[in-house]
Amino acid sequence: MFTNLRAIADKEGIEIKAVKKDNAFLSSIEEDRNGKVTICYNSTLPEKRKRFAIAHELAHYFLGHLKKRKTYEDVEGNFNSNVSDVVEREANELAIDILIPKKTVEYLIDEKEIFSVKKLAEIMKVSEAAMVHKLKKIRRVK
Repeated sequence: MFTNLRAIADKEGIEIKAVKKDNAFLSSIEEDRNGKVTICYNSTLPEKRKRFAIAHELAHYFLGHLKKRKTYEDVEGNFNSNVSDVVEREANELAIDILIPKKTVEYLIDEKEIFSVKKLAEIMKVSEAAMVHKLKKIRRVK
């Protein structure tokens, strides 16, 4: 039931690569001279963090941010809902929408009667913080 990020990337012709870097590096997206887009993520991140990092980079792609700059590199602090950079904030919001589609979470709540944030987050393979953010966004919690 969780979002298959590799399938989304494959459909768009985007390569996803794991790289081992220092702990400050989370992920990056780059478009080369030939138009080939590659997402790299830090292989040392916990699984849910990796998923958010990849979704965040896909969001840069879908939002057209690569038209402004050919490379975005994200470090600790960029994946915060209070980040001051508008481009990063937009990518964070769309990343949550990619990872937690509204219809899916509403189905889990309304049809499957799953009300636990922890359980919803486990099913969608996201952090509890991301799930709470989404639930607030769709007005399911205050």
